[in-house]
Parts: sequence; C-alpha cells; structure tokens
Amino acid sequence: MAERLVVLKNESVPVPQNGKAAEYDLAGEHSKVLSGVLQVQTWVDPHDPNPTSPIIGNFRVTVPSGGLQLRTNEYKFVAPSSGYQESDEVDLPAGSPNWSNVCERKYFVKLVGGKYGRITLSVNALGSFQVQGHVNPSGSQNLEFDPSKRIKSDDPQ
Repeated sequence: MAERLVVLKNESVPVPQNGKAAEYDLAGEHSKVLSGVLQVQTWVDPHDPNPTSPIIGNFRVTVPSGGLQLRTNEYKFVAPSSGYQESDEVDLPAGSPNWSNVCERKYFVKLVGGKYGRITLSVNALGSFQVQGHVNPSGSQNLEFDPSKRIKSDDPQ
C-alpha cells in the first residue's frame, strides 16, 4: 500500500570537476521531518583536447552518516534494512562501448535518523548532477508512491 512520501526536487546542481564535493539536501523544504545530505564528487581529465570526445573521469556519491544501495529492480519499492554503504564510486573511462557523458544510477538511500528513500542520480561529466526520487518521512521502508498522498511543503509536519 502506498504511503505519504516527500517528492525530491528535480533540479540541476553544478559540481566541480576536480573532486570538490557538491551537496544536495535530501530534506529540502521538509527539514522538520527529514535530515540528510547527498554529496557528489567528479574528477574529469582536464587535458581532453576535444570537448566533444569521450571524457575520462569518475564520480563518487556519498551519504554521510547514512548509506546507499544500488536499486537493481525498478519494481521493488521496499528499502532493504541492511547492506548499505556510505559511498559508491563509478568510473567513466573513455572508449567504453556504452560511453555517455551522463551516467544514471538508481539507489535506495538510508538517511540520518533511519529514514529511507529511493533516488535516481544522473551525473553529467560536463559538470552537473540531478536527483529525482522520494523519501518516506515516517521511517517506514515502504517507498511506493501515490501522487494523491504527496507531502507538500505547506503540510503540517
């Protein structure tokens, strides 16, 4: 059964290409009931002579004091209770058969205070990332979303 979930804002966040972390607030306007930060770091080869050719680089996504777990089944809406890691690192080597300047990863996230969410992270090797997803502020691992139960910013917390 679907629950009342927070819908994360889908906005483009700039990220430096030198390993300095950029942050996305998973609580956003719902900070009274949620607490959690997602950090993204990218490293891109600054010596790429042709900006239209595949870029050599990698990225790391981290949930400090929380965790991530790859979400391999898009129809699974219950977050696992264990098996989370604080960070995930992805290599984007040039010349890979399926190379793209945008890499998408799907995760279950566990936030500070035991809140759970599911997100899709899209990292652009040209210097930005986007997060889409939902977080359950009740602490339940159920992440099935019903748009009629969406938690809005003006809802009482």
